[in-house]
Amino acid sequence: MPPHPLHENTFTLPPGTSPQAFQRHHVDLKASIDEAGSVTRVELLSPKDEELLTLAVFAANGWKFVPARLNDQAVSSQIIIHFWFEDR
Repeated sequence: MPPHPLHENTFTLPPGTSPQAFQRHHVDLKASIDEAGSVTRVELLSPKDEELLTLAVFAANGWKFVPARLNDQAVSSQIIIHFWFEDR
């Protein structure tokens, strides 16, 4: 069974970050999740941007998942997360 969020995850921007930088953009992340459901690593898949990677790592610090299970035992795993930002 794949991992799934314990609650709805939001992409939280650090204080001082301008939301206008994300208008009509998308971010694809690969998150590594340990057996306890904590995010241990975040990789930015697209677009390749160091600032977005820093923001993604900041956002992922607060995420918690129900870990993946194999043979009824919690296991580490990876998950792809897609975020879309639109000007509203």
